[in-house]
Amino acid sequence: MVVLRAIAKYNEDGFDIQHQDVAMAQADPDGERDALMHASPAMSPPVSPVAPTSLRAQQAGHRHRSKGKWYHEFAGQMSKLFSPKWRRTVTLMWIIWGAMALAYTMFNVWLPAVLESRQTGPDAIRSGLWDLVLYALAGCPGSVIGAWMIQTKLGRRRSLAICTIATAVSVFAFVGVRAGMALTVSSMFISLTGTAMYAVLYGMTPETFGTEIRGTACGTSAALSRLTGVIAPVTAGILLTMSQTLPLLSVAVIYVFTAFCSLLLPPDRKSDGGPVTMAH
Repeated sequence: MVVLRAIAKYNEDGFDIQHQDVAMAQADPDGERDALMHASPAMSPPVSPVAPTSLRAQQAGHRHRSKGKWYHEFAGQMSKLFSPKWRRTVTLMWIIWGAMALAYTMFNVWLPAVLESRQTGPDAIRSGLWDLVLYALAGCPGSVIGAWMIQTKLGRRRSLAICTIATAVSVFAFVGVRAGMALTVSSMFISLTGTAMYAVLYGMTPETFGTEIRGTACGTSAALSRLTGVIAPVTAGILLTMSQTLPLLSVAVIYVFTAFCSLLLPPDRKSDGGPVTMAH
């Protein structure tokens, strides 16, 4: 009986069969099929082509409702993101994720070319590749630093703002230097602070949203970051035709804007005996 009720509920049909109906069907083997057929339409055999038109139309309408059900559920879940309680937080997180991915991808796409162009001598390519290796290695401690920062008194908002501002300052320094060692050190600081920045962002995003919208909000934020990451190389290429330093300056400005948006997020609050969450 429990299984039959679960099947009927899944198919959104009524279920009127009782224990006595099953007992009667067991007493009369010929009546078992009729008892199940009359108990619920979900238990009925497939409709034949010569069945009444009204019954076929009813089942076709049921299939149509099932196909459109996912859309209504998705629309209902998306509407929760724009409720008065969450619209500010969701909008700011969308901007932060999108802008950060845009700036991060713009810098990393053109970094090898920039490093090579600033090297001189016959070993320019080798020196540029070595700087790129150091850039990648410098980012390894960044995740640990970011994870540590959000557990301090700085909290999530200020930790994200500090890491983002530090990345912007490193980019400004990278634009201004010309010496080989200064170029290498500034690029390593960009990698370190940028990785810490993303560690803070990935750690704070699920805790920023309530459980009722967490999956949808995190998913849409990540989707927007992928979208801006796709257009970042094209944007950097257009800016590069105007000036070699313009893409890098744009990256730094975007990081500053992202830090400002992170400070506009609702402040952290610590619930009684619970983890740190975001106030709304």
